[in-house]
Amino acid sequence: MKEENLFRRRFSLGPTATTPPKIDPPALGRNLSYGGDNEVDPISPESKMFIGLEKESSSPTEKLARKESLKVQKKNYRQEKKRAAKELFSALKDPSVVIISNWLKIRGTLKSWTKLWCALKPGVLLIYKTPSSEHWVGTIILNACKLIERPSKKDGFCFKLYHPLEKSIWAMKGPKGETVGSITQPLPSNYLIFRAASESDGRCWMDALELALSCSSLYKLTAKSCRDGDLSSSSESSHILQILQSTALSDQEQ
Repeated sequence: MKEENLFRRRFSLGPTATTPPKIDPPALGRNLSYGGDNEVDPISPESKMFIGLEKESSSPTEKLARKESLKVQKKNYRQEKKRAAKELFSALKDPSVVIISNWLKIRGTLKSWTKLWCALKPGVLLIYKTPSSEHWVGTIILNACKLIERPSKKDGFCFKLYHPLEKSIWAMKGPKGETVGSITQPLPSNYLIFRAASESDGRCWMDALELALSCSSLYKLTAKSCRDGDLSSSSESSHILQILQSTALSDQEQ
């Protein structure tokens, strides 16, 4: 009996067992948000609402509206391309349209220079013996060419037109259907080196040629769009259009 009371007394003097306090989940989230390594941000009702709006924004109605808008944009783009092609076609039909024309010296295959009359038109560079355009020498198709300035020790300003793949830059026919050009010294087939009288003239030619080269895709578009167009006239412009058309078709085959 004494031992039993002693055991009870010792047990009562020992540390009392306590149950762990209950932690409220919102309080836990609140405490963690104020500090701690692993921060937990509960999703607010506003965030849930925003996510719901995002899901609703990709509704079939809005998808259909975007599709219709894309169709309208494509239609406007095609109409703009046709309009630009018509404008260029009108320019080619007008024999008075010349971007720039002047005397230029051209270096032949024998490295000697010949003074020739050059006329830059949309898509082509026409070379004649005289300004009267009676003695045709050759026609360069510009949409296949690259242009660079060429340093020279001689007077004037030099620049070079060339084909990057070393192919011919010459058209097979002249502006009036000529098959044989006027006799001059032999000229290279895949490039030409020009010399202007002064640097200002040379820069002017470079600017004009760069503009023509940047529109090369438009020339091809015009040639393709005019395949079934009015090419029945015997004017110089119809032959130029036929040259551009044949070039566009050959590029398409490649």
